Amino acid sequence: MSRTSSRFAAPVLVLLAACGSASVGCSTEEEPAPFAEAQPTRSRFERDTGVPWLVAEEPSSKDVRFIAPQFPVEIGHGSPESRARELFLTYAAELHGSGDPAELGSAEVIGGDVTTVRIPQRLPGTTILVRGAVSVATFLPDGKLIFAEPSFFADLGHVPKRAAVAADRALAIARTYLDEACGGSNADAKLEVELVVDAGRGPSRLEYRVADPTVGEVCFAPTVRVDATTGIALGHDTEARHANTVSVGGVRHHLFSEAKDIKAVGYETSGSSVVLRSDKVEVVQENPIVGALPVTKSVAAASAAEWESDIRFPGGRGAAVDAVRHLELTASFFERAPFRYRGIANDGGKTRVVVHDTHKVGETNNALGAMYVRPGTNGYILTDTIYVGDGPRAHGAGQRASYAAALDLMAHEYTHGVVAHTSRLLDYVPVQAVEEAFCDIMGATVEHASRPNGGRMAWLTGEDASNERAPMLSLDAPSSVIGALGADHWTEWFGDPHALGGVGTRAFAFAVKGGVDAKMGVHIRGGVGWDRAALLWFDSVTRSAPAVTLPGLAMKQTFLAARWVGSSEGAKLDTKHENYAAFRSVACGWRAVGLATAADFLAVDCKPVLEGGSLKPSGSSCVGTTGTAYICQEEAPYAAYVCKDGSIAGGVTCKVPSTSCVHPSDTDFTATLVDGELRCE
Repeated sequence: MSRTSSRFAAPVLVLLAACGSASVGCSTEEEPAPFAEAQPTRSRFERDTGVPWLVAEEPSSKDVRFIAPQFPVEIGHGSPESRARELFLTYAAELHGSGDPAELGSAEVIGGDVTTVRIPQRLPGTTILVRGAVSVATFLPDGKLIFAEPSFFADLGHVPKRAAVAADRALAIARTYLDEACGGSNADAKLEVELVVDAGRGPSRLEYRVADPTVGEVCFAPTVRVDATTGIALGHDTEARHANTVSVGGVRHHLFSEAKDIKAVGYETSGSSVVLRSDKVEVVQENPIVGALPVTKSVAAASAAEWESDIRFPGGRGAAVDAVRHLELTASFFERAPFRYRGIANDGGKTRVVVHDTHKVGETNNALGAMYVRPGTNGYILTDTIYVGDGPRAHGAGQRASYAAALDLMAHEYTHGVVAHTSRLLDYVPVQAVEEAFCDIMGATVEHASRPNGGRMAWLTGEDASNERAPMLSLDAPSSVIGALGADHWTEWFGDPHALGGVGTRAFAFAVKGGVDAKMGVHIRGGVGWDRAALLWFDSVTRSAPAVTLPGLAMKQTFLAARWVGSSEGAKLDTKHENYAAFRSVACGWRAVGLATAADFLAVDCKPVLEGGSLKPSGSSCVGTTGTAYICQEEAPYAAYVCKDGSIAGGVTCKVPSTSCVHPSDTDFTATLVDGELRCE
């Protein structure tokens, strides 16, 4: 289907303006973000409703990916699902839909403070689903639309509506592939086949996805993709398959003799062995290769003291204990209000983790790192599973032990599972950046929640996996950690989603506590606090369209936060409202990282107003500094921020191990340099 659709008959919307003909103080500057304003589409929305709209499209495909009225408007009739369908059908031409009601599949409606409706796209004229095409609309309880995320793919005109290859032929091709992959162990499997459009791997194509839905004893069969036009196997993914206590030491206890690193975990006896068990977590480890096939086994020994005593790399001693305990804490955190999310599989089942992973064995270390293996990944024994390697024995800040030692890293991987079972974000870099930022934020949030009242905010990530507690990244200052990838602004593009994710975590930090960024002309006094900002991220990401990117998320969060001001019946946002400062911290936080579209559209003034000149340095941050300054990091005592005009421009560390950056007092963290090196004691 081409971008321009023919005229069609569709129900007329009842579109009642909620704010009259209020004008908007929008910026006239060109925004260097990857979304561009779609002028003709915007004009129709504004003509129909009488209020200004933000309509953003991707520059390359010209597909519209975000629409929002300046103020909530009433859309259509009936239930939120009916209103969402009416919206997407009436404006199908502008949103690159076909206008055929059959194009919209079965909806998922998610209730709560706002109602989110997610509707998948079908190939026009068929019932074949388009993978990754899920359009989202969000409504207030009174039925007014806040914003929508259209996700129609515009290049489907060349996709055939019928398969040239029969389903049984695709099954035969897939079975041959599975026999090779699994050594014939799945010869009797009852394979399931689904015809879909894959629009996320280059040109859209019609293909079969053939999978074994059962769980085998030895081989977990991949999902084979077969071109429905040529019959060529395109590759394969993996499909998702779904006591007593003893106090024992974790990784830091085994490696660094940390006496307090003792954790209570469950066990049960099995014959002459003691087996590690948990109500929330299923932990296994790999056996040596048996024939051509890897298998897994439980963590078992003659006694709890001997668990993991025979592993090759000492960096993983205690990893199973840490993984179980940290994932139990993470699962319990997500089960509580306001998240109420039960388990990675979202079915109340156990979170599965493989410890001592050998998939990325290096010359000197065993699989340094951790990963959540989601549905759609091949080459693993289990999917919908967290894999954790051992890493080298950590002698200093430059080396790390198993990532299982760090609660925030385990919670980060768990959050990847949350995404896989909610919004199902697509697997390409601009979208992955949203996921990485979200996982970093929720990982830190779990750690933050585990600390006693009054504990420090958990801005640093991964420090518990090293002897010297050297962090892997900093959420509020992504580029400040030596050796870490991290982007402070959208224009700082490193080609890595982990680096680009720093833009999101830094926007989160501005929302939490405020800050100054001279480069972007932003000054925020205070913020909304950690809990409120984290919930905003959770709601906006888990209910997103699969193709959401950071610019789209910035717009979405800004419009969600605008509801705090209660502006549905007013003209401009009430700057005197008691919640305006909270809203401004979210909108201006995104502007501070280079994503200003929504803040400009809603006429939010983010420019710094410094009363009486520059502020004094506030704590261990760059807030209020002028010129070039060095500020000791409170949570990483061996390092200091390099500040330039109030924003973080890098970092320096102490030259001598186990020393700390010197600063005048507990309220003044100003550091000094001696002969070009940080002064440390």
